[in-house]
Amino acid sequence: MRDRFTELDYGLSLLSLMYHQDWRSSGDWTAVLEIFLWEDQTPPAVLALYEDAAAFSSLSRVEIEDVWTASTDENFIFGRDADSGDDFLSVIQERSRTWLVARGIPTPSAGVPIPKRAPAEAVGAQIGSLMAWSDVDGRLVGTFSVLKRFAETSSPDLAFRLFLRIVDARRMEISSQLYHEFVLLGRSLNFGDFVVSSLEYLVSDTNG
Repeated sequence: MRDRFTELDYGLSLLSLMYHQDWRSSGDWTAVLEIFLWEDQTPPAVLALYEDAAAFSSLSRVEIEDVWTASTDENFIFGRDADSGDDFLSVIQERSRTWLVARGIPTPSAGVPIPKRAPAEAVGAQIGSLMAWSDVDGRLVGTFSVLKRFAETSSPDLAFRLFLRIVDARRMEISSQLYHEFVLLGRSLNFGDFVVSSLEYLVSDTNG
């Protein structure tokens, strides 16, 4: 489990927030990445981004693109903003590595870690619970299914953060019970308090 270094979001899920509807005023997509990788950024934040990108690259190109596009509420479009999901993650890893090496910080060895079974199953269960409770369109069903498998095979931590980001981007209503379960799962993954609590405004029990 990652040591907590912030009470806020981090890694790829935080980066996705920076690709809002007006992000192109900053330049191309790599200009936004450079804003993230500013000179006084904290090393744990850059390590988290590097590790997230390495884990995310275990998915296929199409899966990477579908999940990332959904996490930015379709404000980032592959083929227009970046050539492909593979190239996108490669640039993130290389620039993060450059930032770290310049400060004498080694990057982790390559390889996808084997996720612990309990967190992986818990993330998959919460994704399934939301799909059962909410009216999820067909394309998003596919995206959530990818994240469920990603949690089980690679990174429950990143899968859950990207899932939360998509729920937030799509303004999807969640029940108070689901929200409570999300909070407990976030704590078990050692998330800071504000990672899940940012979704509290979506709580609604009108559907049961």
